[in-house]
Amino acid sequence: MKIGVALCTYNGERFVATQLQSIFGQTRAPDLVTACDDASTDGTFPLLQGLASGAPCRVDLVRNPANLGYLRNFEQAIGRCEADIVVLSDQDDEWRADRLERIERAFAADPAVGAVFSDAEIVDERLASLGYGLLQALHADRAEREALSTGRLFPVLLKRNLVTGATLAFRRSWVPMVLPIPQAAVHDEWIALVIAASGSLRFLPDRLIRYRQHGGNQIGARRLTVGDRARLLATPRRAQNERVLSVMKALAGRLAGEAAPATRAEVEHKIEHLERRIRLPAARLPRVPGVIAEIANARYFRYSSGWRAIVRDLLSPM
Repeated sequence: MKIGVALCTYNGERFVATQLQSIFGQTRAPDLVTACDDASTDGTFPLLQGLASGAPCRVDLVRNPANLGYLRNFEQAIGRCEADIVVLSDQDDEWRADRLERIERAFAADPAVGAVFSDAEIVDERLASLGYGLLQALHADRAEREALSTGRLFPVLLKRNLVTGATLAFRRSWVPMVLPIPQAAVHDEWIALVIAASGSLRFLPDRLIRYRQHGGNQIGARRLTVGDRARLLATPRRAQNERVLSVMKALAGRLAGEAAPATRAEVEHKIEHLERRIRLPAARLPRVPGVIAEIANARYFRYSSGWRAIVRDLLSPM
């Protein structure tokens, strides 16, 4: 089994050496590292070149002449990573020494597994633990944790994403299905949804990376405070709902003829639910009948965050 790492960088000279050293120092060395630098303006690329010269595996270095953005850069790295297992990597974390060993073991144990992802230790920019893991930062509830343990993840992911790309690895055989990534999607959200639709996404409860939080994170994972939640309640959600709707429509198209009819039907129900939420009036009182209708058909609880989404739709600005 050949394991490749798809690493994306952009102005990451502060942290990328630590990340690459943790990749090269794995108990199960990678067979390939594909590193795509997105037109960095600092010393990231020369640093990559220097680190690659002493690597224990083949390193495929790419320097984009113009900035593609993180989504298209990850798409490029995934497409170029010619290995049986593609392991995603951010530029600013640190891997536990046995991460690749644990990933290889999970895939070898079950040929039906299409992708695996793990928990992570949340750390500050100096790699000091913040005292909690990724699942805690995401406030995963009992039902979500049970789904993680049983592997029934698609219904959970229809409600919200629990998969962080920095912890994700998948079989290359899925690349034709997951690429291209829709513009509205986040790469980890999209890959997890597509693969989970077949029931072949698995969770590894170990904290296999140290997930660094700092001012330059593209997407972070700090635990929300009560104040953060209050600010979210006061934030208009139409744009976010429209983004998710676009992703779901793309997913329905990608799964056509591929996933089970029941799975495709769930995606269509999610689309209908989002469309109804987006059509709610700007004035609060006229929203009530539409919200009650979605409560009655249980879609708030099946496809959104339940009472939090209900309160938001009744009270928040549209």
